[in-house]
Amino acid sequence: MKVKDIYEFIDSFAPFDTCVEGDNAGLLIGDTENVVNKVLVCLDLLPNTAQRAIEIGADLIVSHHPFIYEPLCSITTESMAGKTALILARHGISAIAAHTNLDMAEKGVNYHLARILKLKNIERIIPCNGAFEGIMGEIDSRIENEMSLSVFKQYVKDALNSDAVMTYSAGRTVKRIALVSGSGGSCAEKCAEYGVDTFLTGEMKYHAALEAAFTGMNIVTAGHYETENHICRVLAGEIEKLGVTVEL
Repeated sequence: MKVKDIYEFIDSFAPFDTCVEGDNAGLLIGDTENVVNKVLVCLDLLPNTAQRAIEIGADLIVSHHPFIYEPLCSITTESMAGKTALILARHGISAIAAHTNLDMAEKGVNYHLARILKLKNIERIIPCNGAFEGIMGEIDSRIENEMSLSVFKQYVKDALNSDAVMTYSAGRTVKRIALVSGSGGSCAEKCAEYGVDTFLTGEMKYHAALEAAFTGMNIVTAGHYETENHICRVLAGEIEKLGVTVEL
């Protein structure tokens, strides 16, 4: 198994060409021909993550967030990205980031977030580059036909094990929900066009959330990490199908 094989495998279910403009997903460092026996999967690739890869003998790190996002003018230990790159390069460890392509994939981050929340009648919404930026679904009637926003807040908090849940009320009960994991605030206006009563995302600018609630849609922010971390276990499970050892 080589780096390129794992890249192509990820590309088969989360195509890299569907990434939003400006996203730096893909192979960020390494050699496509390097042999891979062990993979470390993580949400964020930081210097301590790179160090752990060395300790467990990983040949490749697959992260959700790209550790290089803005162009690097220098690669030194003075920056987090530079220090990470130097550690990886010194030890011949490759790194792939599956970011917005994985967010928007058919069975990607948003889909699995909807599954954790037990939403029913799931639809993909907001077409983007051949994929979809969001998910729309409904409260499972076996749980409740609809919920007050305060009850839904506790429901989300329990489902995601998140202490970061905040709500901005539009005075509506919760039944039909749109969600975009991570930093999805820019999608709020587009989601409102689908007639949902509630929009859930990881994080959103405070005044933008107030404005969206004023226009008639409840807003729920549940934490960037908390709305995405579940995908690490899913991604690890997929990569294990290739016969390589995977750790989280």
